Amino acid sequence: MRTPISVEERVGLALWRIATGNSFRTCGLQFGYGKSTAKCICEEFEKALARKKDQFIQFPVTREDIQNSIDEFEEKYGIPQIVGAIDGCHIEINAPPRNREDYYNRKQHYSVVLQGIVDSNLKFLHASVGYPGSIHDSRVLRLSGIYDQAESEQILSAPIRDLGGTNIRPLIVGDSAYPLSSWLIKPYQDRGHLPRDERKFNVKLSALRSVVERAFGMLKGRWRIVMKKIEQKVPNVTKATIAACVLHNICISLNDEYDGDESDSDGDDSSDDGGDFEPASDMRNAMKDYVWNNL
Repeated sequence: MRTPISVEERVGLALWRIATGNSFRTCGLQFGYGKSTAKCICEEFEKALARKKDQFIQFPVTREDIQNSIDEFEEKYGIPQIVGAIDGCHIEINAPPRNREDYYNRKQHYSVVLQGIVDSNLKFLHASVGYPGSIHDSRVLRLSGIYDQAESEQILSAPIRDLGGTNIRPLIVGDSAYPLSSWLIKPYQDRGHLPRDERKFNVKLSALRSVVERAFGMLKGRWRIVMKKIEQKVPNVTKATIAACVLHNICISLNDEYDGDESDSDGDDSSDDGGDFEPASDMRNAMKDYVWNNL
């Protein structure tokens, strides 16, 4: 009768796979098991972690949690009303058997998009993955559910802050790929003629927005499965990526030190998206004026 594999060995093997990104065969040999056994163990572990996503990746919804996020960003970067920073990154995959052209991205490889929103401590507040690599970041935002929740004020509705007579909702910061709205702020479009105060605001906003690029860099550096091409079917790639995001948050919560490179950027998805909500320009101007007056 075959001896059952202990929970400790199963977890160790699965963590090794996510940490190294090595093949099932290589990881299995490391622990003395065959490829099929290693594959079964790893996919079972990734599925279990993905089911725990909502326990470890939580968008702030209570007034207290939202205010804590806002206070931490303002203390570190001097910009008020910011809850998180949003961006997307590409997870490389094999060409899917169907609709492969949808997954072929501007970097000329096949991928799925991971959309993340992170707080000032580089922890994921939101992670959504599996969108074909050719899809624009602004489209991913609309598909992810965050857009509809924010538009209907299920999230990011309070606390409101008055800045120079303009009421400002809690905000997410994005790059030029995203549409300016009452709950999402992005830099001024720079065609080389920006006034000094707008240029300074862009610099400050870019420094704050770097937290999401650093979070992706830390995620890929610590859990290398998402840095390499994932040799699995798309549904399993999604589970493996979410598992890595869950582990990323657990490490931050446990104050596990990371001394690798935190930089990772796929670059803006495009120039200005052009889908700006006009009244949101008043919001951005009020934010810019506040930052300029408090330098």
